Amino acid sequence: MGVRTRVPVGLILSARLVGGMLLPPVPEAAGRARWELARILKELCSWYDPSDCVLMVSELVSNAVKHANFDGFWVIHVACWCDGGEFRVEVYNPGTGKPVVQRPGPDDTQGRGLLLVEAASHSWGTATTAEGTMVWFSVRLP
Repeated sequence: MGVRTRVPVGLILSARLVGGMLLPPVPEAAGRARWELARILKELCSWYDPSDCVLMVSELVSNAVKHANFDGFWVIHVACWCDGGEFRVEVYNPGTGKPVVQRPGPDDTQGRGLLLVEAASHSWGTATTAEGTMVWFSVRLP
């Protein structure tokens, strides 16, 4: 999978790439993404509590591992952008499915990841790219 990083839809051209990572499609990738995103946010805005962002990137990376359904070699690409007070995280995978928010019942053990992203982010969305699927979220920094 080739990685093309471009200014994401919705951010103006002044957005700057502030970090990123390439992760193997294994369950442990979510932990690495959490650690790396916390580091990026600490450097960018040391007083900001990264807990919500760390939770959301973990969910999106875990979903990529679980749902990409791609044969052959591939990696998960995470790009972090900042535009003034907006911080945006994008997670790319080669899958072609469109992520959908589930409405699990009280006894369901799965299906709450995108609900968490929806609740904790300022905004979020998905896009189809030349490489597959991109899921993103943004938060406002203080």
